[in-house]
Amino acid sequence: METSAAFCIIRFAAFGEETMKQALLWILTAALAALSFYYARFSNFNFGNLCVWVLAALSFVYALFWRHVDAWLLHTLPGRVLLGLLAAGVVFFCAVLGVVLSGQFGAHADGSEKAIVVLGCAVKGHEPSLLLTYRLEAALSQWKTDPEAVLVVCGGQGRGELEPEGRVMARWLLARGVPAEKVLVDDTSTSTEENFRNAKTLLEEAGLDAAVPTAFVTNGFHCWRAAQYARAQGFGDCRAVPAGLPLTQIPTCYIREVFAVVYYWAFKSPNRGLMGKLVGFLWLGAR
Repeated sequence: METSAAFCIIRFAAFGEETMKQALLWILTAALAALSFYYARFSNFNFGNLCVWVLAALSFVYALFWRHVDAWLLHTLPGRVLLGLLAAGVVFFCAVLGVVLSGQFGAHADGSEKAIVVLGCAVKGHEPSLLLTYRLEAALSQWKTDPEAVLVVCGGQGRGELEPEGRVMARWLLARGVPAEKVLVDDTSTSTEENFRNAKTLLEEAGLDAAVPTAFVTNGFHCWRAAQYARAQGFGDCRAVPAGLPLTQIPTCYIREVFAVVYYWAFKSPNRGLMGKLVGFLWLGAR
């Protein structure tokens, strides 16, 4: 009798765990599906969005067939190998994500900078996108702490854009009281690497060496990689001004940036390698 009761309790507990797992899987699937719909409706196609769509599809399939999938993963040799690779991939992803996050807590601008470089991002029509607006607001706030600094706005005309990003950014700053003589415009660059290269040229033409204290403005997720490109272009004393990020953009931007950092480690430049040729289509995050 006691054995039967114990068996029933174990079966009930197992049933409860299975029900909970299934419920959590469907909640996760619904959340990823909602994000996918949002990105498809309100965001440009990019590699980060693609990753969220793939995750949503995989989550849906797993929610439907999780018992069969678990049995294959746990009880067959190919399944165990794949499970080990997946675990290693998750650990590696988290490690790179840690590197990405570290960029937001490095050397920050303190108001003594002689130049502020605002990195390019997408524009919508003739107005800055939401991500670019966050960067411009952060740049304007930083400039107000030291109005003697020169602002360099960087960005050419990307796929689907009506005018160069640099011109849109300059117009936004001028409309908010920044004197025209304080704004230098790069309207040809197509990557973070080119942003810094062209900014260095413009600053040198204005009589400022790249060795002077310089701030760069970008969204927080992009700070680590931007700092690497800044140093590579000769900015010896370059400090970050991390701009904010809408909550809805956190998953896609950080996922994309993890892959972009790995790509940077492999090629050191967005203009080399296969993705360098596809970046206009999948936009891995070179901007």
